[in-house]
Amino acid sequence: MSERLKRIALARIDLLEAWEKYRQAHSDMKKTEADKEFEEAYNSGVLYPSIYEVLGKVDIKTLYRLKKEFSDGDWTALVPRYKGNKKSEPALTDDEKRWFKNFLLMDSNISISKACKYTKFRLKELGIPSPNSSMTFRRWAEWFKKNNYNVWVAAREGKKALIDKLVFTIKRDWSQIEVGQLLFADGHRLNFRVINPFTGKPVRAALVGYMDAKSWYLAGYEIMLEESVQCITSALRDAIITLGKIPQFTYQDNGKAFRAKYFSQSPSFDEAGFQGLFMRLGIIPIFSLPYNPKSKSIERLFREIADMEKLVPSYVGSNAMQKPAHLKRNEKEIRSMHCEWVPTLEEAIRIIERFREFLGAQECPHVKGKTVKEVFDEGRGSGVDIDELDDLMMATEVRVIRQNGVRFLGADYYNDNLFGMRGKVIVKYSFKDISKIKLYSMDGRFLGVAERVMPVNPVANYIGEARDIETLKRLRALQMRQIRETFMHVRLAKGFDDRLIDITPKIEYEELKAPVQMQAEVQKKNEQQIFTEMWQRYEYLVRKPELTKDDRKWLEWYRGTEEFKLIFSEGRE
Repeated sequence: MSERLKRIALARIDLLEAWEKYRQAHSDMKKTEADKEFEEAYNSGVLYPSIYEVLGKVDIKTLYRLKKEFSDGDWTALVPRYKGNKKSEPALTDDEKRWFKNFLLMDSNISISKACKYTKFRLKELGIPSPNSSMTFRRWAEWFKKNNYNVWVAAREGKKALIDKLVFTIKRDWSQIEVGQLLFADGHRLNFRVINPFTGKPVRAALVGYMDAKSWYLAGYEIMLEESVQCITSALRDAIITLGKIPQFTYQDNGKAFRAKYFSQSPSFDEAGFQGLFMRLGIIPIFSLPYNPKSKSIERLFREIADMEKLVPSYVGSNAMQKPAHLKRNEKEIRSMHCEWVPTLEEAIRIIERFREFLGAQECPHVKGKTVKEVFDEGRGSGVDIDELDDLMMATEVRVIRQNGVRFLGADYYNDNLFGMRGKVIVKYSFKDISKIKLYSMDGRFLGVAERVMPVNPVANYIGEARDIETLKRLRALQMRQIRETFMHVRLAKGFDDRLIDITPKIEYEELKAPVQMQAEVQKKNEQQIFTEMWQRYEYLVRKPELTKDDRKWLEWYRGTEEFKLIFSEGRE
C-alpha cells in the first residue's frame, strides 16, 4: 500500500467523523437536510480545507457508501480500489504473452512497438485471435519490465549489464589500508595516436598502469606499442620505483582476461613467469572476476584520462561515434584548421605525465582535505634497489653491436665497454626513459648503461651553440682515446713495442719473452725514435727515465695543445 492510498483512507475516516459531529450539532434538522448542507459546506473547501486538499469533492452518496464500508471499524476498508490499478498486470491472453515475451527478451533489443507488430503478425499466421490493442501490449511490456527488471536486463543486455546495473555492490573501507599496500592494475587503449619509433607510423598505443588503492594516484605505467607481455612487469617496476617500496598486494584482471584484452597470442601468466616474479618480490597477486569493472577502481581513473585525451591534437576517439569532426567525411574546412601534430613516444610520455600531475592535484576521495598526490607522498617508502628490479622486470630485446654501438628505436646507444666487441647483446629498456638503456652480454653479464648519441652540428665550431661545441669535443676525445688505447693493447698483445722492430734487428727471440725487463735497455740503445703521432712521442717521453732539455721543452709545449686536452685531459673525465 502506497503512502498516498494510506493518506486517502485516513482522510476519509476524518471526513466521516466530521460528518457525524455535524449531524449531532444539527440534530434539530432533518438528517437529509443536514447531510445536504454538510455536503455543500465541505465541497466549498472552506469547512475542512486540509481534508478537502486530500480527497477533493465528495458527494453525499459516497459518504453513505464509506460509512457502510467502515461499519466494522477496519480503516483498510476505506483504501481506494481504483479500477485499472497500474500495479496490476494488464490483461493479455496467454498466447499474446508467450509470443510477445519471446520477442521482447531477445538479445537483439527489439523495441516494444516492433515486438507488438511481430506478435500480432505471428498470431494471425497461426490463426490465434489477438483481441488487445498495441497500447495494451505496451502497458504490459512496461509492467513486465518494472516487475522483472533483472530478467529484462540479463536477457536483452547480458551478464555484464546485469552486474553493472543490478547486482549488489560490495562497499570497501579504504581507511583500513595504507599507501602502497594494494595496487590496482589494468590496461587502457589510448585514444590519441603516437609515432611508433620502430616503424615511424602513427598508432594507438596502450597504457598499462598501476594505481595505488589508498590515494588513487597512478603510481606507475608503461606505454605498449606492440604486443609484449613484458610491459606489464615494466609498469609494475615503474610503480615500485615511484612508490619507494614493494607493494603487498596487486589486484588485476584474471590472466586470461588481461591477456585477451591486448594480446592475441600470449602465454598464460604462469607460463610467462609472472607468478614466479611475484613470489620473488614478495607480492601476493589477486585476480578479479572477469568482466567486473566494479572490482577495479582504476577503471574510473582511466575514464578521467580518456576525457583529458581529447585535448591532444591526434585524438581519434574510442569508437566511430566519438570520432572528431576533422576525421569525418567532407569536413574540409575543419580539417584545414586542424593541427596535424602527432606526438613521439617521448612527447606522449610527457603528455601522460601532465595528466598524472592534474589527477594528483585533485582531492583524494578517501582522505578529505588532501590531494591525491599529498596522500601518496605521505605513504612513500625509503627506496628500493633499482638494479635488482631492472634485472627482473625491464623489457628485453637482442641487438647487434655496430660501430656506433647499438641501434635501437631509430637511434644509436653507446657505451665505452662496447668498443672492440662484436656480436649480439641483450638490451633492457623502459619506454618511460629512452635516453638510456642497459646492456648485458648473451650470458647475462652486465656491460653498462648506454646513452643515446645525438647527431652533431656539422659546423659546430663556427655556428654551433656551446652545447654543440662541447659535444663535438667530447666525441673527438672519444675517438682519439679509442685509437690510443687500441694501440696500447696491440703492443701488449704482441709482447713488445712495435716501433723498435725496424731499428733493433739484433734482438733475439728469447729476449722478447721478457718485454718489460728489456724495454729500458732498448730505449737506452735507441735515443732517436720515429713517431707517426705526437701522442706516441708524449707517451714515450713520459716513460723515459731521463729527459733532455729539448724533451722537457717539448713536453711543456705539448701539454698546452688542443690534442693533449682532448686525449689526456677530457678523455679521462
